Amino acid sequence: MNKILNYKNLILFLILTLSAFIFSHNILFYPVKGGLDYARRTLYTKIISQEFRFPTYEETSQVYDAPLFYLSTGLAVRLISYMTSFEFSEAIGSMRFFLAFLGIISFFLWYKIFTDFYPKKKNAPIMFLLLLSSMPVFYKVGAMYVSELLTVFISTVSLYFFINQFLKKSTYKNAVILSILISIGLLTRISFFSLAFALFVGIIVLFFSKKKGLAVIKFLSIIASIILIMTGWFYLGRQAGKLTDFGTYAEIYKQDRSISLFKRQRLGFYFDIPFKLMMYYPIRPHLSRPAYFLPIYYSDFWGDYWNYFPQTRFGKDESQSARASRYSYSDTRRKYLAWQNRVNFVPTILMVVSFLYILITRTKYIIKKKINSRILTEFIFTLFVIFTWGSLTIVASKFPGEGDWIKASYSLYIVPLYAYFTAVFLFSYLKKIKIIFWPILIILLFSIGNNLIFSWF
Repeated sequence: MNKILNYKNLILFLILTLSAFIFSHNILFYPVKGGLDYARRTLYTKIISQEFRFPTYEETSQVYDAPLFYLSTGLAVRLISYMTSFEFSEAIGSMRFFLAFLGIISFFLWYKIFTDFYPKKKNAPIMFLLLLSSMPVFYKVGAMYVSELLTVFISTVSLYFFINQFLKKSTYKNAVILSILISIGLLTRISFFSLAFALFVGIIVLFFSKKKGLAVIKFLSIIASIILIMTGWFYLGRQAGKLTDFGTYAEIYKQDRSISLFKRQRLGFYFDIPFKLMMYYPIRPHLSRPAYFLPIYYSDFWGDYWNYFPQTRFGKDESQSARASRYSYSDTRRKYLAWQNRVNFVPTILMVVSFLYILITRTKYIIKKKINSRILTEFIFTLFVIFTWGSLTIVASKFPGEGDWIKASYSLYIVPLYAYFTAVFLFSYLKKIKIIFWPILIILLFSIGNNLIFSWF
């Protein structure tokens, strides 16, 4: 038994070390000014941490973002600048190492969540961690100064606390702590509402399964009140209650405000999938004129649709050209991104089927009132994914254009769930069908190795 534990701990250490190595390498060799909306994010950080005020729209259109990421990292950057000879814009690049560290911790906590729920599945936790840590989207954002890894960390800690503390002992103290974690998440990113709503539904199901209808009202009132006190000043004050009012982002969107939400995009935006185009030209602008929702997301998730991550293997000229114009790329890089889309097609189908399997089976258990902590938690996981995709659809519908708002990194906090559902389905259901299990496992392992290579800047 001890040998097995030591073996698993060694594999765990090796996987996390490999992830840390890729993160570190990418940070060292990726230009800090090459990230998503770098100039706007940096200006927001500088103003809020030095002048202690929100920037105006004239200063940066990033004003709709919640402030905690910019304030906390900005203060840390000021301290680094004070202790070193780095300018503010230079010191801000060092924050990427801290954010990458939070990403590694998130991987470890998700591994703990999985092993706690499936202690008898010998190889499933390792496969889960391998799949999770191979997702290219983590390493792309890890090289940039963005808030996504912090959001992943806060959501992971929130779920870890909910599972290991609140579900085991639903006390008012734990309700307060959970409320604070949710509030911190909301002050980091508006999309954290997806997790908050999923947890609210989970708490309702938990207490009603115990026939404690009055208790659920008390707990939700406490949680909602604390969240309102901690975040209301921003969402109901500064945002004037318009939680999704990003319409000031650009003049081009204002003309569409009078059009109802789901009439702003053509119907094909949501459902059409030009498969051949997606598999051969998965880089802007080929899926943006006209825009296609799912193909852009898919191409950005596995590859680099928006052309922000041109690896050094293609030479400095290509990297510099991409920084100058996001529409600039070589045919060699286009073929490499096409390969990414092709090799990950089967894993994607597996992820979708796995999600549907967990959604249907766990919902049935809830309806039949066969509830335990794992069933309830996995039901909450499915709601988290549904609410997140709902918010992605609303935002993408709100802004017609080239699909600029469709970026896989914006939903990074649910990416661990893609790996979680896949590992559960693979080792709880498909493993019983050997003729399917082994080919799928081999394809998945090949995809993991391929994606780790792609993730290297």
